[in-house]
Formats: sequence, C-alpha cells, structure tokens
Amino acid sequence: MMPPIKLTIVMTHPAQYFAPWFRFIAANCSDLELTVLYATQPTAEQQGVGFGKAFDWDVPLTEGYRCRVVRQSQAGDNVHSDSFWGVNVPEIAGAIADSKPDVVLIGGWHSVTQLRALWACRRMGVPVLYRGDTNLNSAPMGWRRPVWETKTGFLLRRFDGFLAVGKRAEEYLRHFGAATDRVFASPHCVDNQFFAQAAAEFQTPAGRIAARQEFGLGADDFVVLFVGKLEWKKRPLDLIRALACAEWQRYGTVSGSAPVFQDSHIGKNQVATAPCSVPMVVPSTHLLVAGAGPLESECRAEAERLGVLTVWAGFLNQSEMSKAFAVADCLVLPSESETWGLAVNEALATGLPCIVSDRVGCAPDLIVPGETGEIFSMGDVAELRVALERVRQRIANGHSYSAACRAKADESSFAAATKGLLAACRAVAKSIPRAVTRALA
Repeated sequence: MMPPIKLTIVMTHPAQYFAPWFRFIAANCSDLELTVLYATQPTAEQQGVGFGKAFDWDVPLTEGYRCRVVRQSQAGDNVHSDSFWGVNVPEIAGAIADSKPDVVLIGGWHSVTQLRALWACRRMGVPVLYRGDTNLNSAPMGWRRPVWETKTGFLLRRFDGFLAVGKRAEEYLRHFGAATDRVFASPHCVDNQFFAQAAAEFQTPAGRIAARQEFGLGADDFVVLFVGKLEWKKRPLDLIRALACAEWQRYGTVSGSAPVFQDSHIGKNQVATAPCSVPMVVPSTHLLVAGAGPLESECRAEAERLGVLTVWAGFLNQSEMSKAFAVADCLVLPSESETWGLAVNEALATGLPCIVSDRVGCAPDLIVPGETGEIFSMGDVAELRVALERVRQRIANGHSYSAACRAKADESSFAAATKGLLAACRAVAKSIPRAVTRALA
C-alpha cells in the first residue's frame, strides 16, 4: 500500500467555512495526511473589520486536524481578501518546508503571503494546487481587463492542478487554458449537517413561532432574510426597494406611475418599471437583516422612508445563523459582485429557498428556478420584486421548497469536495516522486 499523500494547505487565517472541511478530511480521508498552515490568527478587532463589531467565531476553527499558526497577529494586519498587503508573512516559506509536503494547496493570490507560498513551492519543486472562486464575471472592465488577463494567466500557469468549486470557476480555468486532465471538481461547501441540525429545533410549528417572536416577527408574516455586510457591492438597497413594492401590495391595487428611487451610489434614478398593482391582501412582509456595515445608516433611512418593515438583527455568529434561516421564508442575495455566496449553501442546507442576482457566483450551481429559488438580473428592482412575489405565492399556495433545497445543498458536500481534492493530489503528486519532493523540502 502507498503511504498517504502529505498535503499542506496554506491559508491567511482560520475561517469558519473551511475548518469543518479540514476536520472531515482528517477524520475520513486516510489517503491524505493533512497539515494546514495559517499565516496568522487575527484578534477579535481585526476579525470584526467590516462587520460592525469585534468578535471571535463561536465555532472551533483549529481543532480536529493538524494545523499551525505561523506567526501571531500584529498591529496593522488585515485578513480580508481585498487587502493584498494585509497579511505579509515571509516565514510561510520555512513553514511549508517544515511540513515536508508532497502537494501544497493555495487558494489564489489575494494576499502577498499566498504569493510567497507559491514562489517557495516553485523553488522547492513541490506541486501546487489552486482552489478559488474567482470567475470571469468578477474581472475588471475597460483598460484594466487586459492587464488582469495577463496577470491571471501568468499566475495560473504556475500551478500544477486546479480545483473547480463550481461552473463559473471551471469556465474561468478553461478560459485561461487549464488542461482538462488537471481540472477537478471540488465544490464549495459548508457544514450542511451543522446548519440543518441547528435549524431543526426552530422549524417545528411551536419552535418557529417562538423564534419569530424573539425577532419581533409574526407567525404569518412573509419574512425575507438578508445575510452579509451592508456594503455597496451587496446592493441591500435594491432589496429594500423591491420590498417597498411588496408592502404596498398588502393594501390592494396601487395605481399611477412606478416609483422612482434615487441611488446615490450610481448617481442615477433607478425606476421600478413594473407597476405595483396586485389587487389582493397578503400577510405583512418583513425584512430581516443579519449583518452590519458602512451602508447601514443609509439602508435604515431608506427602509423608514419607504415604509419597509425591517428587523435589524446586526451581526449573527455561526451558532445564531440557523435560527435566522429557520424563521425566514427566503434568503435574498442581490449582489453586483459575489464570487460565490456561501450563505446560499448554508440557507439551502436548512431547506430555505434563495433568490440571487445573476452576478452571484453560485447561481448556476445551486439555484434551480422554481425549485430551490429564483435568479434575477442584477440591479433590476422590478425583476427582484417579481421573483419575491413568485416565491411568496408558491409558499402561500402550500408549496414546500425544503426537500429540493436540502438535496441541492447535499450535492455540495464535504465528501464531494474531498473526492476532487484527493484526485487532484494523486494526479500532481505523480509528476514528482514523493521521496524527492520531501528531500527538496
């Protein structure tokens, strides 16, 4: 029998989405000997940048698998993906060498530390795998596009194999010439079992009513959930404006011109082109916002101006999220730029349908219109309103999305992601004998 492949995964910091997968690999894949290197471990204040509060994730992040924090946090560290120089850890090269890997997995190059890791592996002759959710929709426009194309192609050619987390990620890899036999499906995943089990206690009739009461929601309300940072690229104002139309529906037919909304971000008037005229009385529509961010004050003002009934729950930690999923009737992610959207995985795992814009990376993988949710054109408030009404109407008619949502979530499982990872490791490890790889390290 062959010894297990020694796999080292390089991360900038511990993350709530990945730790459960690493535990799964350690417990269930004896063909891989896993080590995870974290460049640093942020403080609560550093972790909370953009979330509106300092916090630590309330689920274990470094337990159940072999891992090492290369250096402690320093003043000025920024672990968020939009800060290339936020975590600069030259020691990562030595840590990789110490782990004596057969294969190294790096999730891209949004951090200088990841590039340091990539160059170190190239010097040592260690095969490197890429796994990221960047796609062609997230590419810059104008004069920056050819620069981006050149840089991306150059860097991708430094990798020996590629893990495609979804359809758009695979399209991106093909676009840059990744060989078919070096691209392996490894879907983006969350701990489906954790979210499903945590939500279950709030999904009984009595449990749901009680949980809704905690949020100040009525038993018969149609509850729309927004999860994430309140920032421009998430476009929460689009959702508020779409729900303003839904609120008018409860009072009967509204005649006259469609409402005009002033969007201070784009500096134009945005018009809801479809008239808000559905002559029926429906239960109250509420927006539940689980998140905070720089756009919160503007969102609050717009919701108040338009009369949208809104519960501002603020940031919810992992153990609190399942209650929000359980009390909601659908999740909406209206983002203009979202390379994936793992909140959709979480919601589907609890049986909650999702409405997402066509710019959300997971849309073609996770959303089957009419079965697991709806897809609308990003920025089209009227189309979003129609999607909301379609979901509301189906639920009012007694349809349950739950089984289809859970089944779709199960397709993106830890087992599926690990299967692709193992296949990729086997493919690239063959290119350099394992004994030689360890000697180079």
